Amino acid sequence: IIEHLLAMSSSHYGEFFGIEAEDCEFGKLTCVLTKISTDSDGVIIADFNIRYGDSVTCEQVISKIEKKAEKIGFALSPNVDFSYPHALPDSNKFVRALSEVIKEYTGEDSVKTYVNAGGTYRQYLKNAVETGTSLWGPKRFMPAGHGGVHQPDECISVDGLLNAIELTTLMLLECDKEINK
Repeated sequence: IIEHLLAMSSSHYGEFFGIEAEDCEFGKLTCVLTKISTDSDGVIIADFNIRYGDSVTCEQVISKIEKKAEKIGFALSPNVDFSYPHALPDSNKFVRALSEVIKEYTGEDSVKTYVNAGGTYRQYLKNAVETGTSLWGPKRFMPAGHGGVHQPDECISVDGLLNAIELTTLMLLECDKEINK
């Protein structure tokens, strides 16, 4: 079992399961073993966090994992929780509008957009765009290795929070303009 778990987690791009994929918006599919536990019957449970773009479907990923798991004596849990990929192109009116607000607010000449692999509410809203406070996050105010996203000491400075509130308000106002055009 340990050898199989090691093999499953030996690469971060899904090669073990044969699910490797890549697309220009998202980049490479990622497949990371995040937790190993046992249930009340002593069955070992391996939790994976798999994130992917539009180049594959959830059904394709599940099918390949099921086949590989069965081949080595494992099974996919019937209670698997999947979220679906969602990305808007740079040409989307909301993405363009938000990029312009950020450029104006920061004084930057250009804004590089990217697809965030996080599993958030955005998958349920067709025009959702993820944005955050990383411009004013802990990198400027904390020593290296502290204050990172989803870490116990995740943080933002008070000034950073105020900047984020101001920028978020400007972005919401711009989205409202786009909706009412």
